Amino acid sequence: AKVEESLGKTGNPEAEFNSVLKEYDLNINFSEEIIREVEKIRPPQNRKYTKRLDLRDELVITIDPEDARDFDDALSLKELENGNYQIGIHIADVSNYVKENSATDIEARLRGTSVYLVDRVVPMLPEKLSNEICSLQEGKPRYTYSVIAEITPNGKLVDYQICETIIINKRRYNYDEVQQIIETGQGDNAELILELNKLAKIFRRKRFQKGGINFHTTEYKFVLDKNKFPIKVYEKRSTDATELVEEFMLFANKIVAQHIKVLTKKYGMRNVLPFLYRIHDEPDGTKVREVLAMIKALIKKDVDFNNFDSKLLNKYLNELEGRPEETTVNQLLIRSMAKAEYSHQNIGHYGLGFVDYTHFTSPIRRYPDLVVHRLLKEFSSVKPSEERIKYLNLFTREVGKNSTQKEILAQEAERTSNRIAFLFLSMDKLGEVFEGTVVGVTTWGLYVKLDELYCEGLLRIRDLVDDYYIFDEKNFRLVGKRRKKSYGFGSRIKVRIAKVDFEKRQIDLVYEE
Repeated sequence: AKVEESLGKTGNPEAEFNSVLKEYDLNINFSEEIIREVEKIRPPQNRKYTKRLDLRDELVITIDPEDARDFDDALSLKELENGNYQIGIHIADVSNYVKENSATDIEARLRGTSVYLVDRVVPMLPEKLSNEICSLQEGKPRYTYSVIAEITPNGKLVDYQICETIIINKRRYNYDEVQQIIETGQGDNAELILELNKLAKIFRRKRFQKGGINFHTTEYKFVLDKNKFPIKVYEKRSTDATELVEEFMLFANKIVAQHIKVLTKKYGMRNVLPFLYRIHDEPDGTKVREVLAMIKALIKKDVDFNNFDSKLLNKYLNELEGRPEETTVNQLLIRSMAKAEYSHQNIGHYGLGFVDYTHFTSPIRRYPDLVVHRLLKEFSSVKPSEERIKYLNLFTREVGKNSTQKEILAQEAERTSNRIAFLFLSMDKLGEVFEGTVVGVTTWGLYVKLDELYCEGLLRIRDLVDDYYIFDEKNFRLVGKRRKKSYGFGSRIKVRIAKVDFEKRQIDLVYEE
């Protein structure tokens, strides 16, 4: 064997984070051919565009994380004379620049998605496109592909159009700014934001009534010093501001997926036009029942194991809200579900409770969204030939498979990157005692999530020194033989960080009385 490259020493932040790129074969560079292609592209100017609906005078805003640079969705809202609302969901028109089978397109297809690691983003598209020309930057004219819908005050869809537009983002908000406006009722464009929030809550309530599941997911934001050393971590949870954006994106994605049926009918076709859907199959009953058994032990109530549906799952999730076990049960329920994936065949989306659903709203960072834009434009202008339909049926099948695989790979890389960051945070706390919550129970010990650090460590059964513990498989807990003390999901426990192992990427804990 021949050593081609040295990443650095174990425990060095740059070396550890670079190892994630190698482990998951993530390429941060683009070929010279792609760079040449992108260099020729120019952003829109402030002149007249006859082929696009001109919305530059409209009040259009973006709402994103504070450190975001690729702004691919914007919102507008106005009240109509009949008392209804016109909502505009404006998405960066990446397909205007990235042409089918160009070098940039083929590379984006191979990458499938942007990957968000602790220390960097591995983008799907070159930064000149993702962060500049396509990004809906404040005060600059940008091409967009918009879903413009008329809805009643109680959120019922009356009419819609999907069209190519040009906008100017009048104000760039971050989530914290919007959250403050929602809570205080004060701030720039407060009336617009409060109306958007009111409609988003109506959409959300209706979604759960019709079968959507109210999962709560947790993300982490790390603060790094100049040497890429993690010095702090924040837990990012859903807020009214994040849910506002989420609901309007779901709304647009649903309309777009339904619109394919409309276009199919328009052309008098028997089979639905080739398309790419975001699907989520019904869960495996056995896996869900295992999690329900755990929920039963936690809420100390009878649980229906045979007749569970989304409304019942929402009821149990709501009962656990605010409790230490909430995050763990959410994660376990999500794992018990089938994986959401991309497919050319539509079977609906169980988790959202939607019959038709796709991904349309993030073409800067997800390849399926870019494909959906292209298909919509093509089918809206002309009926495809039989040859074209055959090709697109094969194409969407392959893109669906590849994009699903790349999404799973990206998620694994992001989790590994987070795990490494947690190791660095824990390394500074060696020997310190923390309180934590049990988030996993196995035959070999307990997985404990530490307060303040938010990281998980392993407390081996042999290090529970106050008793001899036996694994109670039926009730998902460890039980002491003499004292009968038990530890299950959600149990609180005091532990000390004993070891941080970068090779195993594991934090070892010992019990503290």
